[in-house]
Amino acid sequence: MRYKASKYNYNAPLGENEYVWMNGVSGSAFKANREVHAQVQAILADPNNCVSEQERPLHDQLVSLGFLVEENFDEIGFLKLRSRIARYGNEGLGLGIMLTLNCNFACPYCYQWRVNKWMNDETRQGLIKYVGKMMEHKRKLVIEWFGGEPLLDISGIKKLSEQFVQICKERGAQYEAGITTNGYLLTEPTARELARLGVRKAQITIDGPPDIHDKRRVLRDGRPTFDVILRNLEGAVKYIPSVGIRVNLDKTNSDRFPELLTYLAPLKERLFIGIASVVPVRAAQEYKEFCFLDCDFLRTRCNLEQLLKNEGFLSLRGTITD
Repeated sequence: MRYKASKYNYNAPLGENEYVWMNGVSGSAFKANREVHAQVQAILADPNNCVSEQERPLHDQLVSLGFLVEENFDEIGFLKLRSRIARYGNEGLGLGIMLTLNCNFACPYCYQWRVNKWMNDETRQGLIKYVGKMMEHKRKLVIEWFGGEPLLDISGIKKLSEQFVQICKERGAQYEAGITTNGYLLTEPTARELARLGVRKAQITIDGPPDIHDKRRVLRDGRPTFDVILRNLEGAVKYIPSVGIRVNLDKTNSDRFPELLTYLAPLKERLFIGIASVVPVRAAQEYKEFCFLDCDFLRTRCNLEQLLKNEGFLSLRGTITD
């Protein structure tokens, strides 16, 4: 079998003697010391002629993780096919629904413009009709509630959810929902209601300890939000099976990430933490000076993911050592 290096391999230094490698198609990632890093580079540069018996195990690992692919494998074609299957396959229907473009927060790095627009009854009825038609030949319906801030229209979530659940029940299909929310309105009674409506996942953003978070994620009138969100989080994990914390990192808050973990430690067995980079797009262009370059963010994220693993929050996806 002849191989070639994937077009979607990326690497960055983690420190003086350590590197991280990632593949954008398989989602695999691993750390390597300087010696292994050099071996990986050599194998990827000439995967069919530079493999000694000593390097064979590493070569095979690179194949299994997707860093090496068969020579005639069309990665772009594969990605297009995967996209088409996700969009048009018979297995399930997935929809992201924005009930409103409005938001109760005024985050300085937000890429969305706050617009006082809400889904009207005509659109809601059209959506119900569309889902009913599409689910005639589907086995599962997955809904993701977005905004703006979706919990500004909890009544809209309730009305649509009850219709979606009924449609799935009539067709013998599964129903599952998730929500991306800033967490300020996610009180314990609201979390209990969302769970009743089939919400199994929730993502909430917390950007650091109180003094950091309350400068970045504030209400539109400037009031802080950290304490309310943390209290709501304690209630949410009682009812929603999968609760994730998203931490948006840039140069202004990355060094305070370890301190945030001390606030989340009592709940670490009930939630997971994801790390994301603030990206200066659309309405957030003026925030560009505070954002990481891609290589710097990759290095920072890998260091913090190792910290998460050490503290029992989250493990890195893979490691290759000598």
